[in-house]
Amino acid sequence: MSEYYVCTSPDWDNNVVDVTIVIDGEPCWVKGFDDTECKEADAYAQKIAEKLGLEFVGDVEFPD
Repeated sequence: MSEYYVCTSPDWDNNVVDVTIVIDGEPCWVKGFDDTECKEADAYAQKIAEKLGLEFVGDVEFPD
């Protein structure tokens, strides 16, 4: 996995799926989707990745 990509990640504390852009290995939160919108989160992340010319890697869990 490169140092620049777009992913989704579960936020268990808030019961949402976050869309995150990773820049130089650092996660940068973009937008959260509640559990009923999880398919929308993937579509949104894929669209952002395409627009920015980055890879969409799917679901990634970040350490706290």
